[in-house]
Amino acid sequence: MYYAAIEEFNVKYLSSDPLSTMEKRYCMLLHRLNTTLLNTINQMVDQAGSMEIFMLSRSIFESTLHMGLLAANGLVQDAAKRYVDYTKVETVKTLDHIKKLGLGDFFHIDVDMATAEKLVTDCVNNYGEDFEEHGWSGFSTKFQVIEVDKYYEAIAIPGIEKKFYAFMYCQLYKIASSVLHQSYAGVARLHSVNIDDTTMPHSEIRVEVRPELFDLGMTYSLLTYISSMRFFGAAIGEKRAEKYFQQLLTELMTEDFIDPTPAPGSMGD
Repeated sequence: MYYAAIEEFNVKYLSSDPLSTMEKRYCMLLHRLNTTLLNTINQMVDQAGSMEIFMLSRSIFESTLHMGLLAANGLVQDAAKRYVDYTKVETVKTLDHIKKLGLGDFFHIDVDMATAEKLVTDCVNNYGEDFEEHGWSGFSTKFQVIEVDKYYEAIAIPGIEKKFYAFMYCQLYKIASSVLHQSYAGVARLHSVNIDDTTMPHSEIRVEVRPELFDLGMTYSLLTYISSMRFFGAAIGEKRAEKYFQQLLTELMTEDFIDPTPAPGSMGD
């Protein structure tokens, strides 16, 4: 049911006329990439564990936040230019990292650092120090979700009407981050691990994926993807995309029980 609606949306709007602004073009590009990620999740669903699904869903979630900010008229001034200009900051940070590690001789670097650093300085002068510290939008991820929630229409889920992306930040992004970085918290969240039993022989240690979290990961992948549909529709001025989003969201949040109460302290950076 969900995938039929998704396919209908994509067939109709991803083949639309040439887009007139860079914000629209970048949103289309990100939505295409998110579509590829969702297809990847579906193709490997029989082989993958919760870990892979959570990590790919996290990637879609980050992408949709970029789209939400790019599509929000006036929320981030010069959004498309900032989005591209941040590559200058990323380049300088990478080169500086290589230099500090003493690995310059192992990489062929044809960028003049003085020129690159001046470009970054110019960007910071134009956009403010938050541009260099928090990313192209000037908002850290925690504040991106707050701004996106404030800007867009409320959802019909009691308790998180204007906090849906904050909810997803707590329930998906933070969990997926620990999984991605393979901290013990991430491993313990997604697997039944008996390694703490010091009396158990090494050969008997088992790591088993929790099936209930596999199902939850699939639901989160759909929740993040329909947000991609929502923001692509907002970017191109297609109001029916919001209707798609609201309808699918309500069905997903009703049929697949998800506790909308974030874990204590989960909004920390």
